[in-house]
Amino acid sequence: MKELLITLGIIILIFIILIGGVYLKHKHDEKELVAQAEKIGEKFIKKKEHSDVEFTDYEFTPMHGLFLYGHLKSNHKNVYVLFYGMEVEDYGSYH
Repeated sequence: MKELLITLGIIILIFIILIGGVYLKHKHDEKELVAQAEKIGEKFIKKKEHSDVEFTDYEFTPMHGLFLYGHLKSNHKNVYVLFYGMEVEDYGSYH
C-alpha cells in the first residue's frame, strides 16, 4: 500500500511539473507575439497618426485576434490596434 501511494505521488508530481512547463511555454510565446505586434503597431500608428505610441495593455479575443491598447505620446489620446494574423485589421481611439 505504501509503495502504491509513493508511485501515485510521483505520477502526480510529474503531471504537475509537465502542466507548469506547458503553461510557462504558452506565456513565453504569448509575450513574443505581443512584442512583434507592438513593433508593427508602432509603425502603423506613426504612419496614420504622425505620433509615437506607447502600448500599455493587450487582450486576446476568442477569435484569435489581438487588441493592443495604449496612448499617443504627443497628446495622450487613447488608441487601440486590432490584429489578426499579424496584420492590422482596425485601429481607433477610445475614452
